[in-house]
Amino acid sequence: MRHAAASLFIEQGWNPKKTQTLLGHANITMTMDCYGHLFEDPEKDVAMFEKLEQDFRAA
Repeated sequence: MRHAAASLFIEQGWNPKKTQTLLGHANITMTMDCYGHLFEDPEKDVAMFEKLEQDFRAA
């Protein structure tokens, strides 16, 4: 149940610290070791790099 709940929290956009608190993990390292891969968003990463490239070219 914990894993299902954690997955749902992350899918809904809850940040890692809030997820850590709700799961009762002593530190953020445990949360990220278990669920860090679920916080990744490849589409968002592409958008961030595109913006970085635009900003770099504009400078």
